[in-house]
Amino acid sequence: EEEEEEEEEEDEKEENVSGTPLQDVMREDSNLPSAKTIAIDDGVLLRLKAAQKKPSRTSLQSIVDSSVKHYWGVQAKQYYSGGAVQNNMVKNVSVVSEPHIPDDIKIAFLFWVGVYPCAKGEVYIDNKTTNAIEKLLKSFFKHDVIVDFVDAVLFSADEKGTIKKTFNYQAMVNTFGKFNNLQVDLFSRLCKQVSEWRANPFCSASYAFPVFIIAGKDMEEYAFENWKKLNLVFESEQIYGIDEYYCRAVICEVNLKESDRSDRRKVLFILGSDHPSAHFQNPKLKQRFRWSCALGAAGLKLSAECHRQSGSGNEINVREIFLDYVKELDAENKAIMEVRRDRLKKTLDFLGILKDVSTSSSPMMGNGALDLNNRYVYLRHAQFEEDEVFTNVKKFVKEFGKECTAKWFKNGSFVHALCQKKTSANFRIRLKQGRDEVFK
Repeated sequence: EEEEEEEEEEDEKEENVSGTPLQDVMREDSNLPSAKTIAIDDGVLLRLKAAQKKPSRTSLQSIVDSSVKHYWGVQAKQYYSGGAVQNNMVKNVSVVSEPHIPDDIKIAFLFWVGVYPCAKGEVYIDNKTTNAIEKLLKSFFKHDVIVDFVDAVLFSADEKGTIKKTFNYQAMVNTFGKFNNLQVDLFSRLCKQVSEWRANPFCSASYAFPVFIIAGKDMEEYAFENWKKLNLVFESEQIYGIDEYYCRAVICEVNLKESDRSDRRKVLFILGSDHPSAHFQNPKLKQRFRWSCALGAAGLKLSAECHRQSGSGNEINVREIFLDYVKELDAENKAIMEVRRDRLKKTLDFLGILKDVSTSSSPMMGNGALDLNNRYVYLRHAQFEEDEVFTNVKKFVKEFGKECTAKWFKNGSFVHALCQKKTSANFRIRLKQGRDEVFK
C-alpha cells in the first residue's frame, strides 16, 4: 500500500534464461492461448490502460459532508469514520470508480482481491506492485496478462508520494472486518468483475473460469471466510495445498445474484498469499510473492486447459493438471534463480568482495545459498541469469579493471544500471565513452 514511495523499483524476470517459452515445455496438446493466438488491438489496450490509470474521482470531503451524493457514499463514510484517513488529510483523498473489462479486448486477466490505496495516476496501473506482477506473469506466459485489482476501499490520494501520510492501512482492514455490509459490497464488485469477464468474448471462449488471488491473510479471514458463512461462496474442491508457503487453491461457486441462488459461477481462488506489495517492505517475502504469482499463472493455465477439454467428454483431473503446471513453473523459477545466484557468487568471488557482502553464515564456496548483508541486498536484483548482463559485467571488468569494478559493485545504483538487462549495455557503453572523452 506504500509501494509508490519506495525509491527503487524492483525489476522482475522478463524472459526465460534458456530462451525456451514455457508453452514449449508443457503438454504438446495443451493448446493454451499464447502470444501467437492473442492478437491484442493496441487501440483497445490503450483505452483500457487509460481508463485504469485515470478513473473518475470524487472528493471524499464532499461525500463526508454530504454536499455530494455518491453511490459508494455509505461505505466511504464507514471507512472514514473507522480511521482509514490520517488526521487532516481528508482533502487529499478521492473516491475512485471501479475498473471495467471492455468486451472488445483479447487478453488474459488475473484478479487480486484486497486493500490497495494508490495515488492519482497510479490507481489500477503503472504502480510498482501491478508492474511487478505483470512483468512476472509475462515471464511465465511470454505475452501480456492484465492484473485487475478488486479493491475493498475505493480511496486514492490526490498527490503522488503521500500514501503513507494519508492512509491508515490497518484501520482500513479492521473496518472492513467489522462490518458485513462492507464484505458484501466487495463481494458484489467481485461478481461484477466475473460478469464482465464472462461477457468478454475472448475470455469466455478461452477460459473455463476466472482466477482470483486473495491478497493477505486478513482479507482471507474477513472476506473469503465470511463470504462462505453468508452463503455467497461455496467451496467445491481444494485442488492444491497446503504447501510450504501455506498457500492453497480452491475451486468455488459464487452467487452472482443474491436474489437468485441458482445463478452460480465457477471461480478459482488462490489463498494464503501476502499482500503483493509486502515484498517491497520485507525482501525476505520475495519468494512468497513469486510463488503467489506462479500459482495464479498455473490457475490461468488450468482454466484454459479445462475450457479446451470441456467438449471432449473425458473426465478432467483438475488436481493433476494444476499440480503439473505448478511443478513446471516451480522448476523454471528455481532454474533461473540458481543461474542468477551462481553467476553472481562467482563474480563477487572473482572481485574479492564475496566475504564483504555476505553474512558470516553464507557458504563461501560451491553452489550453495548466498546470504547477503542487509547493506548489500540490492545485489539480489542483479540479473546475472541474462547472458547479455553477464557478458557486459565481464566486459566492464576488462575495460575498467578488477579493483574499480569491485569498488562500484558496493554501490546499489551502479549495480542496478549495469546488471539489469534493459540498461546494461547502454550504461557500460556510456561510461566507457565518458572515460574516453575525459582521457583522450
